[in-house]
Order: sequence, then structure tokens, then C-alpha cells
Amino acid sequence: MKPIPRYDFPVNVQYRPWEEDEKRAHFFKGIYEVILNHHIEIAFVPEIKQVTSESISTISITKNILSQVEARIAAVAASFYTVTPNDFLTGQEELIPLNSPELGGSALFYVTEKEFINFQGELSLVSQTTGRFSNSRKISELKEFEFARAICDRIIKSKFFSQCDLRILGR
Repeated sequence: MKPIPRYDFPVNVQYRPWEEDEKRAHFFKGIYEVILNHHIEIAFVPEIKQVTSESISTISITKNILSQVEARIAAVAASFYTVTPNDFLTGQEELIPLNSPELGGSALFYVTEKEFINFQGELSLVSQTTGRFSNSRKISELKEFEFARAICDRIIKSKFFSQCDLRILGR
């Protein structure tokens, strides 16, 4: 679906295990994908101990996931924007270079464990009523949710949020 720039963009939330085959779905437990305007994905990934460009390069995004750690790293590698808990790095952002220089990197946004648990509860609730592309909700309809405020107030205002993605969101 081709995105049309919209300031009040549609939001879809997908619980990642629902996207995986039964054999490895449990590795993706707790991971949510938030899709803005049918195009821009923000991954919400439980704590990742150490993510580097080297660890990303060793993980196949689509197959051979053999652990929860690999699933979390694969989720980061597949997304240009990731929210993850880390009480020591809360409020910080960093860009992890990806394998292909033309892709830039994956921006990590650190929150507290408490914030992340709250986000997961909200995302679980919203995922019950939205799908990957159907039944989306406008961002203005989600303003009571902390995850939506974090997206609007922090992530899309970040220096790591691409200008192209800003245009897709009518900014």
C-alpha cells in the first residue's frame, strides 16, 4: 500500500509472534511492531543486552532464529526504529549501523523497564483491534496511550528519524 502523507496518520499494531511460524513464535514473545501510515515500522523489543553492527550482521532476519536473543536482535535489524528498555541508558538514543551503508542504521530509543512494561500492555490492547494493514486507528485516537505519546514526542522528533519518513507522516 502506497502511503499518502497525513499529519493524522494511521497506526497499526502487530504482535510479532503472530507473524511467525509455531516453531519459533515463542522466541518473539513480547515484541510488537507499530506501523505508521502503512509504511514506517517501529519495533518495541524487550531488553537487549548488547546490540552492535557485528551482532546484527550475524543474524538472519528471516530464518535460522534459534533463541530469544537472536529474535530480539533480528527485530532490531529489521526495523529502522526500535524502543527497548535499559535503565542505565534511559532517555538516550543511538544509531547502530546496518550491514548496507545505503540503509543507514537502526535507531535505538531507550526507556525504563517500567515504561516498557506499560507500553507492552497498551500495545497488547491496541493490537487486539488493529491488524497489519486493516482496522488501523488514527494517531489522534491513541493520544491517551503512552506509547503513542512517545512516538509523537520523542521518536519522530529525533535527529535519527529520516526526512523521508517525516514527509510520509505529513511533517
